[in-house]
Amino acid sequence: GLTIANEKQYLMVLGGPGAGKSTFLRKVGLEALRTFYYEGATYQPRVIPVLLELKRFEADDVDIGRFIAAEFETCGFPEPEAFMQNALEQGNLLVMLDGLDEVPSANLNNVLNTIRDFVDLYDANRFITSCRIAASGYRGSAFQRFSNVTMADFDDDQIQQFIGNWFSSEKD
Repeated sequence: GLTIANEKQYLMVLGGPGAGKSTFLRKVGLEALRTFYYEGATYQPRVIPVLLELKRFEADDVDIGRFIAAEFETCGFPEPEAFMQNALEQGNLLVMLDGLDEVPSANLNNVLNTIRDFVDLYDANRFITSCRIAASGYRGSAFQRFSNVTMADFDDDQIQQFIGNWFSSEKD
């Protein structure tokens, strides 16, 4: 997955419920952060990751820039709006839009148009979005630039390994 994320500037991660789409976005974000501290990071573009959960896009005035600036403010960045604007203009962000299928249906067209316009305006940045396969049909023209990749489901052995790893790390 990280190999594909390295190659694609615009990536749409599809999968069933619980397939690991959100976890994958978080993993890519962590690997992007590692590029600032470790030479052996597996995600190569040196960009600042920002994860936005699309289910928060409920209002009529969806302002992706405002959501990004709020994330920088939460992290303690000085002058978060100016920092965000400068980073976007220079193409220094990895904007991860998680849960396209979780956008309230009443606001879906507005959100799709807003995302399309934002990607068009700041096309030097990298974008990854996630969506359930069953809901991916409505993406339309908002995501024409994006390459689709589908998360593979775990087989029984992988499920057992995941459970074992999860609960063994809980004890530590």
